[in-house]
Amino acid sequence: MNVFFHIFSLQAEDDLRDKLIFEEERLIEAQAHNGEVITVDHKINLQTYSRRKSMTSELTGFTNYEGAVPVRMGGGFRLQVDNFIFVDDQPHMTLSAYFSFNDMGSRVLAQTCEEDCLVPRYETSIQLKIEDGRIMFPDSLSEGDENLIVTNEAGEVVNQVLKSLFKRDGQAISDLLQGLVSIRPAMKVHQLEGIFSVPSEKEISAEVIDFDGIDSFDITGQTTALSPAERLMSGKLKRVGYLQTDPASILSYISFRSRVQDAVRSLTESDIIGEDVKAEISRHFPNSPYIITKEQTGAVKLGRLLKSIGVDWEETDNLCIKQFQSGENLITAISIEGYELAFWKKGSTLVDCKDIKTLSRDLSDLVGVKILPVHLSSLREGD
Repeated sequence: MNVFFHIFSLQAEDDLRDKLIFEEERLIEAQAHNGEVITVDHKINLQTYSRRKSMTSELTGFTNYEGAVPVRMGGGFRLQVDNFIFVDDQPHMTLSAYFSFNDMGSRVLAQTCEEDCLVPRYETSIQLKIEDGRIMFPDSLSEGDENLIVTNEAGEVVNQVLKSLFKRDGQAISDLLQGLVSIRPAMKVHQLEGIFSVPSEKEISAEVIDFDGIDSFDITGQTTALSPAERLMSGKLKRVGYLQTDPASILSYISFRSRVQDAVRSLTESDIIGEDVKAEISRHFPNSPYIITKEQTGAVKLGRLLKSIGVDWEETDNLCIKQFQSGENLITAISIEGYELAFWKKGSTLVDCKDIKTLSRDLSDLVGVKILPVHLSSLREGD
């Protein structure tokens, strides 16, 4: 699937008329930041962010401009986790910080077109101490007019914006970055994206609007394995108690969940089983924190019983499905990552196997295998 991002910047009331074309209250065309006209001929998702217009000032110190440049002091930012270093066994996080100005959002930092490259930007690196799992921005607890913007330096504006951001949302940012690193302890991958505005000399508004990086592992097919660098970093962070979970364990869980979802999908698309069985299979794999239902249904009891006694199954084209046919009786066994289900149909009717003990004699005669009391007593084993 191809995913395309376009930036639409509306900075004046006239932009609503000049850059957006509506027909019967439906958006049909829009002019992107690079001047390209985009035709909207199908359903799309639009992410919109609004903010107050920032004050104008002449700033120096931009990465891509020399001298003083007249700009609006708001824009967008990306914060990237570059490394963890340890000073006296105290962890510090190093972040790369990329800022765009002129009230242009963080998407222009990708520099995908000439217009992006023309937006004034500032790049720096910051080192933040970690105390009790929280990132501490230098001087974030100091008193005074720390939000006061009276400067001609782009770097000082960035410093004040970061102070304001971490003072208000420092705990949330810490929790998010800690969670991301706990899943994949990869450096120069995890990023926070945000916007900021400076409406007046004493007002700063900054917020995180998105995070990137973790999805790249799915795209490149690296979901199930930590790289040597990740394993090394994981060991360092474990020693100082920074990780919220073991990355290898969570990746194993994610891989298991993915395999289960793929198997269920293949079953619901199979022509081998009927719609009634498909519905029951779906019910046993709910969309919840539990991958597999913990309910002791008739299908669970029958699946466990048949696995313990052994049946002369007939294989099918789907590796998850085995069947046993005798007259009008059809038993279908489903196995997904060691989780066993079975369904007994007489003609077109599913047999309710909740009271498996009562049905065991008829079942024994059907499959030709003697069912002993020990088979029935072991059905709850492992619960």
